[in-house]
Amino acid sequence: MTSSRPTASEARPRRRFAPSLALALAFALPAAGCGRGCSNGDAPASAGDVEGDRGRLRDVLRSDVAVSQTLHRADQAMALSQRDEAQRLVLVEAKPVAAENVRRVEGLAPSTAWGKARRAELDALLRDREKSLDEYAAAMTSGDVQRVLDALEQQRDIERRAVALAQQLEPAP
Repeated sequence: MTSSRPTASEARPRRRFAPSLALALAFALPAAGCGRGCSNGDAPASAGDVEGDRGRLRDVLRSDVAVSQTLHRADQAMALSQRDEAQRLVLVEAKPVAAENVRRVEGLAPSTAWGKARRAELDALLRDREKSLDEYAAAMTSGDVQRVLDALEQQRDIERRAVALAQQLEPAP
């Protein structure tokens, strides 16, 4: 009597396939993004929906580049012992743009789960940037070296987050 059960060597490829399939699905599904009703069985969002979210988020993040550039100019003014100019750059030029960026991100309504997650990251980043500017300007005129270093460290961390988010928002190859 022959058995209909596969031998151990015949069963092995199936065992390898199942984890590979699960791994492939784990990577593919989050990348696809979901539309507004995806949780209740609707189809996943289209690539165009994700790209639309990506573009709108990238536009707001690009506006933060202007803030970053102004802060760089303020750093240069500090290096030249122009504390008042450095503070002016932060409070008069960078801060209003940072506040406008927060308002812009609040107005975004991504259509995909991926876009909503990136919007939350961008919102946190821009709010942290805006909140940090008063302390940054105060540190520049305080004469307290440690306070200045702490403010610079905070800005560096925000910049790192901005770069990481910008990489996520790059168009898919």
